[in-house]
Amino acid sequence: MTYTPESITGKLPVLIVQFKVEMFVDEELTDTYNEVYEFSYNSSKQIEQVHMQGKNDNVLKTLMPNAQRSFRKFAEELLNR
Repeated sequence: MTYTPESITGKLPVLIVQFKVEMFVDEELTDTYNEVYEFSYNSSKQIEQVHMQGKNDNVLKTLMPNAQRSFRKFAEELLNR
């Protein structure tokens, strides 16, 4: 599964990112769709939560550790754009 950012809107403390999501099985593309996530930062510009638009689950707490790290790293990179 790969996430490619397609658009970034909003302004701090909340940035909204639309991702193109590609799913693969045996290295073959099987599905493509979009997901929108809201990245919420505190006043020190540190990421506090990330959730899929329309849902309340904070993926920084609910996803597997590797996925959490990927979202945290992307959240840091967003601040440098």
